[in-house]
Amino acid sequence: MNKYLIIGGIIIVFIGTLALCAPFIAPYDPLVFQDLPHEFAPPSSQHILGQGERGGDIFSYLVYGARLSLIVAIITTFITCFTGLILGSLSAYFGSWVDTLIMRIVDILLAFPGFLFAICIAAFLTPSIANVILALSVTGWTSYARLVRGQILSVKEKEYVQSARALGLSHVRIILKHIWPNIFAPLLVQASFGMASVIIAESSLSFLGVGIGEASSWGLMLDEARGHILNLSRSHLLFPPLIAIMTTVLGFNFLGDGLIQKLDPTFRGRKYVI
Repeated sequence: MNKYLIIGGIIIVFIGTLALCAPFIAPYDPLVFQDLPHEFAPPSSQHILGQGERGGDIFSYLVYGARLSLIVAIITTFITCFTGLILGSLSAYFGSWVDTLIMRIVDILLAFPGFLFAICIAAFLTPSIANVILALSVTGWTSYARLVRGQILSVKEKEYVQSARALGLSHVRIILKHIWPNIFAPLLVQASFGMASVIIAESSLSFLGVGIGEASSWGLMLDEARGHILNLSRSHLLFPPLIAIMTTVLGFNFLGDGLIQKLDPTFRGRKYVI
């Protein structure tokens, strides 16, 4: 039994359910509800996690924040993974000047610290989901491209690929039918870990004030709690978004570890203790 895969799957399914059913689970609309007389009120029967700035319901912020985080993580990971898959495949399969050009672009982008580069891009753009996705996607594809390139360089010399070439199959068919299915496993694992990285990056951008800009963003919730961190009576502002980020990232990391054990034959037979 793959414990990591099961635990990670349960966490992600739970967070995903919160995100999909946010309008039905959250008791208040975070964009509308305000209760200024009860600003920073502690947890109560009506507000199980307490109230934040302007009297907003923290539990509602948390639930809607799950939706924002997963939207950014899924779309960004899809864009970066797909871009890296295409460019990495072209680089490894055709080689020559195509490989040199693509890899030099990758080297140039990797010369910049990825998160600082994302901050610079986001700082010049209006805070929104689309701009955060753009900022995180500009350099995010490079790790996927290098992974795909390395995998294809080893796969394309296999006998079944050489046989497909000898039969006169087109390059597109060889890549789609004979190469991509054999590099799917490491790409899936990388995408799982990439989702965790995107959630951390998105929360960090929002924490710094250049992210999504919506009150329900987990990073913005942490930023609002920062000013009250020494006030023990307002500790309920800090822990909910912190635990939400930690749990979600842990879920994707567990999922990635579980996928490695499941898909990589070299991990079979090893025992892990949780």
